[in-house]
Amino acid sequence: MIDVLIPSMLGGENLNLLISQLVRQGFDKEKIFIIKDGHHPLWKDVPSSLNIIQTKKRLGFAGACDFGIRNSNSDHVLLLNDDLSVSEGFFDSLNRYKSFEPFVGFRILNKKGTHVEFDGGGMNVFGYGLSLNCGKKLFSKDNSETLFACGACSLMDRKSYEKAGGFCTDFFCYFEDTEFGWRANRLGFKTFFVRDNDISICHAGQHTSGRESGFRERMMERNSFLSLLLNIPSNILSEYLSLAWSFSKVRESESQKMGFSEIANGCWHSRRNISRYVEKISELRNFSDLNEYSFKKTRHLLEDPVNPAFPKMISKKLLERVYQLWF
Repeated sequence: MIDVLIPSMLGGENLNLLISQLVRQGFDKEKIFIIKDGHHPLWKDVPSSLNIIQTKKRLGFAGACDFGIRNSNSDHVLLLNDDLSVSEGFFDSLNRYKSFEPFVGFRILNKKGTHVEFDGGGMNVFGYGLSLNCGKKLFSKDNSETLFACGACSLMDRKSYEKAGGFCTDFFCYFEDTEFGWRANRLGFKTFFVRDNDISICHAGQHTSGRESGFRERMMERNSFLSLLLNIPSNILSEYLSLAWSFSKVRESESQKMGFSEIANGCWHSRRNISRYVEKISELRNFSDLNEYSFKKTRHLLEDPVNPAFPKMISKKLLERVYQLWF
């Protein structure tokens, strides 16, 4: 059995449309759960016949997903954003691939279904998650292994999720799926990525976070540091953090010059606040098999070590440090 978990802070028409699509394809309505994240004043009601689980406070995407997964009693859980739409055939595709690996991800398209939004995940040397082939016109490509499945549409073996430690809820949102996929890979749990040309999964985009100016940038800058703190072996951690810290300062300065004040503020915010998470992160580091071998065996999945870090901002000296450290 599969539990469908849909974290939602705002509810509304997108959510209603998604649920109707799922039920029409054969998903059991009793196994679809809306995790109502907090008590937002702009929440728009959904039909009372749906399974709505109210959290006591806002947990963010990472916390809401983790809450739903750990309270599920099904073998598999399917995580979906509340602003997706899924075409006919998604239910069949899901059942066809669910046993391939502990974690399965699916290609996500833009709202119109004409361009790729997520085609597998990678990460750069600064801890930034990569959405591969983002913005390219839709094209055919074989299924493959990937570093992580996008949390907007991912299928998880529940027991494997728990064995891998689950999402780090301190991330709140953004890059929690990147970090989890990296950690899971190091622990031996693979992610299989599906590019099924017979279905389409389309994403409206920024349904929630787009409402608060600068929120996305603050979360992404901070969480890139947290990804490194969680996954880099102790003997080389200081080198990676030093490099990421140096780049963050350059990125802040150059973003300010270019008029990207939200990115600049996000960089400053991440460095200012990272210390408060060190103690919490140490608990998960002790759990997650931090040795150099487990790090090296996933390095081929991390893709380009500087993309998407705005290479024009990187001095030759900083770039040399990147490649010396990476290779």
